[in-house]
Order: sequence, then structure tokens, then C-alpha cells
Amino acid sequence: MTPIFCRNLAVGLLMAGVLSACSPSPYVLQDRVYGNGRPPVVATPPPPARPPAKPTRETPPATASTKVVTQDKRPTVTTPPPTRETPDIIDAPGVETEALDVSPTKTYKSSPAVQALVRQADAAMAKNDFDMAASTIERALRIESDNPELWLKLGTINARQGKHEQAASMASKAKFYQEQLN
Repeated sequence: MTPIFCRNLAVGLLMAGVLSACSPSPYVLQDRVYGNGRPPVVATPPPPARPPAKPTRETPPATASTKVVTQDKRPTVTTPPPTRETPDIIDAPGVETEALDVSPTKTYKSSPAVQALVRQADAAMAKNDFDMAASTIERALRIESDNPELWLKLGTINARQGKHEQAASMASKAKFYQEQLN
């Protein structure tokens, strides 16, 4: 081998190593998006209480000579919905009140490229093409992996596709990144 060929080979191998170290592994991205196989811990609410079944009452069949007249024994009562009134504020002498510092929830400032991808995903969702919408949001997540709105949108798409475990995982990631913003 000539020295120039060896040098070019060494430079080529060095560049391939540097480029492969910089490129994201598809397995790492899948782990980050879809979790690492552990099921998410999700609290499930108890099922709603069902009203008791109404007893059925058999009525004799009506014939031409008999007419059955029934009257509802319960009177119809309509009550107006309660009005919400603001409570009176009473100032007590000698008691000082302090204002609470309530900061608004911070939002993630997305790049124009991510905003365009979100619009594409919304258009795909409007056409009920959830696979295309999910892949578009995943592309946006490659750009901004800590954007809670993107995680929440991907969770919504997964929920509509019936992938409820993944949707719960996405919701928990969205909550985590939202807490990091605040």
C-alpha cells in the first residue's frame, strides 16, 4: 500500500467514525419516543356507578274493547340552574393579606420548522390519517425532543389509534417537560 492510500483510508475511517457518532441511532429515538418496554404507571379511576335497573312492569295487552289509561304519578318539577355569585370580600381590621404570586404557565417556543410540521400533522389528523400525523410529529420531536406540546399531540394521536399505553407514556413525558419549563 502506498502512503497516500493509507492516509486516505485512515482519514476516511476517522470521518466515518465521527459521522456515525454524531448521527442519532434509530433505536435510541424509538426508546425515547415509545419508552423502553416498561409499562407506564397510570392511575385508573374507578368505574362510574351505574344507576339501579328500573323494575319492569308487565301490562296486559290492549284489546279493542279495553283501553288502558296510565297517568304519571310523579309531578314534573323544573328548577332553574344555580347561579354562581361572587362571594363578598370582607376586610378584617388588623389582618393583612398578601397577594399570591401566580405565574402563568410557560409555553415552549417552537421553531418555524416544527410549527410547519405541526400544521402538517393537524391536516393529516383532519383527514383521519393518524399514521401520517404520528410520523410527522415524530419528525418534529427529532428537532425539539423536550417540547411538551409535541409529546401531548403524539399522545392524542396514539389514543385515537387505540394505543392507550403509549398515549399514557406520552402524556407523562409531556407533563415532565412542562414541569421543566416552569
